[in-house]
Amino acid sequence: MRRTARSRPGLQPMPPGGPRRSSIQDAGPANPYLRRPGRPVLAPTPYVGAYAGRRAVSGSAITLVVVSAVCLFPFLLVTQLPALIIGLMAINARDDLARADRLARRGWWAFAAGLAAIVALFVSAAALLFSVMLAVIG
Repeated sequence: MRRTARSRPGLQPMPPGGPRRSSIQDAGPANPYLRRPGRPVLAPTPYVGAYAGRRAVSGSAITLVVVSAVCLFPFLLVTQLPALIIGLMAINARDDLARADRLARRGWWAFAAGLAAIVALFVSAAALLFSVMLAVIG
């Protein structure tokens, strides 16, 4: 006696050629922003007005402000105060990027001059201390 396979509820044999697809699966993603086929239209967004007025800020000016503030506050390098002020002026000059870059460049020169002043002060203090020590010893 030959046994035949019983059909189980829920399991059906795979049709030849694979599973059938529905017309919804073959339709592709719907794009509500197409006016005509192939011509995309920009999606309306509520954020356009909020970001439309922003101008670019010089990265050099931001770096100058951060570096001079780091040197000014923890290390008490007061000579870096002009560089910080010029960097803030460069950040506020958003409307004219050429002016902002010019101010940032001048701010870096002020930063370098402030560091040179600190080094000169340190060298002169060391020379004064060395001469006082020689006068006391000798």
